[in-house]
Amino acid sequence: MLLMKSRKAVDIMPNNEFYIKQITLKNFRGFDDRTFELAKDFTVFVGDNGKGKTSVLEGMCVALGGWVRGFMSSAKDFRNIYKNDVRSIKSVVSAKGLIKQYPVEVACLGEINGLEIEWSRELDEKGHTKTGGLKDLSEVTKKIAKKVNTANDIDVILPVIAYYSCLRASKDRVSNTGIDSTSRVYGYSGSLLKETKYFKMLNYIQELRYEYLEDPHNTQMYIMLMDALTKIVESAAGKGSRVDFKVKHGELMLEHINGELIQFSELSDGYKGMISLVADIFFRMAKLNPQLKQTLLLETSGVVLIDELDLHLHPKWQRQVVGDLKKIFPKVQFVATTHSPFIIQSLGEGELVTLDGTNLEDYVGASIEDISEEVMGIEMPQYSAHKLEMYKSAFEYFSALDGLKQFDEAKLKDLKLDLDILSKRYGDNVAYYAFIEQKYYAKKAELEARR
Repeated sequence: MLLMKSRKAVDIMPNNEFYIKQITLKNFRGFDDRTFELAKDFTVFVGDNGKGKTSVLEGMCVALGGWVRGFMSSAKDFRNIYKNDVRSIKSVVSAKGLIKQYPVEVACLGEINGLEIEWSRELDEKGHTKTGGLKDLSEVTKKIAKKVNTANDIDVILPVIAYYSCLRASKDRVSNTGIDSTSRVYGYSGSLLKETKYFKMLNYIQELRYEYLEDPHNTQMYIMLMDALTKIVESAAGKGSRVDFKVKHGELMLEHINGELIQFSELSDGYKGMISLVADIFFRMAKLNPQLKQTLLLETSGVVLIDELDLHLHPKWQRQVVGDLKKIFPKVQFVATTHSPFIIQSLGEGELVTLDGTNLEDYVGASIEDISEEVMGIEMPQYSAHKLEMYKSAFEYFSALDGLKQFDEAKLKDLKLDLDILSKRYGDNVAYYAFIEQKYYAKKAELEARR
């Protein structure tokens, strides 16, 4: 269904907005029928491994493919519903095992340039694909596509669409295709595939650098990109640090405030991954909307999906990365997953979604311990696993001692054996073991006195 707030909005696109309000997954992977509301700026999904965080992002790729296919003719440039996306349940009447559940549906409610639009994609048991609302969506994309790459396309602002899976840091994911196409819509090339490949980053940065050296007044793209990369690394490298392409070295460099230079190739995976991600978003924006020039980052909207946002990031960086991405790309809607309590702590109201349905409003800005325990399900997070085991062992032992109300030689012997086991396990902590041992002999003396 297409809900038109203004027909004129399709032509002149005054609002320049593109974001997803709601995503519904039916029989998609592990979801029977779930609907998720998304914040306009940033939404982060949390949950245990296997609960479906990545599946939500994959479902959004399917939905966003409805937009991308309006501009890209190749099926490799958008995500379809695959056979392994079909939800399976155990059969209760057959020994055949799992039964596939159909139809599989991904439905979406979005706002595009002043229009509120619903569309869906569906796969039935015979492998046939059905669509709902995509005809209405295609009316929008066709009108826009007609103007793109013509003399009248200066007012057409295309939204950036991209998915960065947890494979994004792999070296073999770096693309060799470059960005040599003259078409604006090349910015959508492979953008929704799980194997999304970064544009040829260093070559493009080098080109921008030389253009800037030849005429610094004519192009600000290089400065804008370096500013964006600097902003994203400052939280980890420190204020005053700077990312720049050094012509002398022929390499992108991180320059610390003390003057130390580190080549991109020598940076940690965290730095490489975040620099590459921000650069790739920038390149796609620049390809989609070259006419915006110095307002590129301020005016380009869109949806960016990031699986495991905290991947390889230091905890100090995790606390800042959400705010940094918001500042660099103010009109982009980010949807991400995480295991990090530091990222959760940095979120605002309505930006956190848990797959178990927990009410999370009370945890905005909460302590790391509270978030770890209540949201992430980590018991007593202030203790290490070893200390928690020590605590539980002592608690169980003291409970057994307290439960002994009269002298019982057999039970005392069992408790002494337990004490010996604790001695072997935690004997390196003298105070801990001495305290438990003292409790045992005090209890034994008390019971013997009652005989």
